[in-house]
Amino acid sequence: MSRRTDITNSKIKTKEILQVVVLVLQNNQNDVLITQRRKDAHLGGYWEFPGGKIEANETPQEALRREINEELAYTPQHPEFLQYVDHDYDAFSVRLHVFIEYAVQPEVNGNENQAWRWCSVDQLSEVQLPDANQAIVTSLLHKHHSA
Repeated sequence: MSRRTDITNSKIKTKEILQVVVLVLQNNQNDVLITQRRKDAHLGGYWEFPGGKIEANETPQEALRREINEELAYTPQHPEFLQYVDHDYDAFSVRLHVFIEYAVQPEVNGNENQAWRWCSVDQLSEVQLPDANQAIVTSLLHKHHSA
């Protein structure tokens, strides 16, 4: 497992780097799917792009299929790698492996009883998203406005 070392006030502390897959699922109306984090989770109540942790001995693509199927009863058909996002929180760091998939009318179901909704790319700035998701929003806005 990856680790990041921070030197603060002459003390060395090691943070775990969580490897996470994320899917930006975009429909034929150019809306993207976001899900709401459980209230008892880190950043509970925030909206985010669906995904989850990569397990040991699992490729990002395998984790993406597993996580999205578990969360949304949807199997990504042709996900394309979009970008990596590295972000430091106080207690840990994350590396997001971000994929994007365009699907005409994807059928999803909130398997884990989480709220989900379709949101236009322009409306994402009005939604409370984790800081780690902001780089994804920036990329989507850039693609959306240059199209």
